[in-house]
Amino acid sequence: MLNTKRLRIYPASREQMEVMKASEQDEELRKAYTEMLEGCLRNPDQWDWYATWMIERKDGTHIGDLCFKGLREDGTAEIGYGILEEYRGQGYAAEAVQAACRWAFEHAEVKSLEAETDARNFASQRVLQKCSFHPTGANGEEGPRFTLNRPNHHERLPKVSFSRYRDEDYEAVCIFLIELNQKDRTHINWNWARFEWMMEHPEFDKSAGSSIGLWWSEGKVVGAAIYDMYFGEAFCGALPEHDALYPEILDYAYRELKDDSGLGIAVHDGNKAEIEAAKTAGFVRTDQRETVMRLDLNHLISSDLPEGFTLSELDPAQEAYEFQWLLWQGFDHGENREVFEREDPIIPQSRRHLNKRLSLTALAQDGGKAAYCCVWVRPDTDYAYVEPVCTIPSCRGKGIAAALLSEALNRAKSLGAKEAYVISDLPFYEKLGFEKAQQYSFYWKEK
Repeated sequence: MLNTKRLRIYPASREQMEVMKASEQDEELRKAYTEMLEGCLRNPDQWDWYATWMIERKDGTHIGDLCFKGLREDGTAEIGYGILEEYRGQGYAAEAVQAACRWAFEHAEVKSLEAETDARNFASQRVLQKCSFHPTGANGEEGPRFTLNRPNHHERLPKVSFSRYRDEDYEAVCIFLIELNQKDRTHINWNWARFEWMMEHPEFDKSAGSSIGLWWSEGKVVGAAIYDMYFGEAFCGALPEHDALYPEILDYAYRELKDDSGLGIAVHDGNKAEIEAAKTAGFVRTDQRETVMRLDLNHLISSDLPEGFTLSELDPAQEAYEFQWLLWQGFDHGENREVFEREDPIIPQSRRHLNKRLSLTALAQDGGKAAYCCVWVRPDTDYAYVEPVCTIPSCRGKGIAAALLSEALNRAKSLGAKEAYVISDLPFYEKLGFEKAQQYSFYWKEK
């Protein structure tokens, strides 16, 4: 996903493109959407170069789309774009095209970008000029052709600034984590859903939130140091084009996020650059590990609820007491309500981006809740993230949790998710088709 000051821009999933093709009334546009979808299906490993990219305002309003029409062998791609009539004249097209061009030139194989406009479409020509395209003097089927050559990569990156986290930065951090995982899956252990889950967890101390460090460039977060629930463990990361910030981020994390023992960070075993940076900063590898399992949702093993149980959706905000009581039992804190009510204050969790259809529980015949699972998906990501699944002790061994997760993942797939991730190495997930995909080692620096 690409993020600008006002926009979110991301490649559509197959399901989204099918809907666009089927609902489009204009014959030419319907033909174009059909060709783009066919290009995606012929070239699944180059999906982003053939797909329709959705252009949305930050409030989620869809205002247009763009595409690259494939990437040719000579390193040239042609960009096309369009903004819905009611949103034209507000600079959205230039903002979207500039972001798309930056994304394209992040790929070393891209040498130049081309575009074509109707000879009478002066507004579209002005958009290209604002984005530094130059007329070639040639005409295509639609009209004048324009080109933009690859910029000089020795040019300095835009200025980066630092700030401490504020409540209004919440969405910017989520977007940063989404972009980070789009560009580098070695950080999938820390994603937007994990951040949201943590921020709304009853044990998370929001009063310390200003200790989170953010690095900004051109209005978006490009690096972050975030403590993991409590001080003493932290996530440190930067977008690939800003990886030079990583040592600075590590230094900040150690100074600001350590506890009485020091600070630990989890680093992907294959991320040599971050491993070297951690060692240089004085972090030492330990035996502590974290495993991420992955599932191709085309290979999900289905499972049905056992007889006597029914499926229901559970809203953690509307049913805060029942939700926390279910988790209290499911994660083995006991079955004494008096202890629960005394030790676990009821705090409704807003979970801003939670899709309630993916927050599922199983009801026994007496109406009691037996298990819970939650899967997180956003329209601007292509993966689902599985929150830890739990079952109350008296209902374990019946296949209830497997059935809930199977249903939630099928629903996630229908929303465009292609794969799912969970931080675990339990055999439970293997039975549904998950495989161990990534290994992280913890590096510690003592106080």
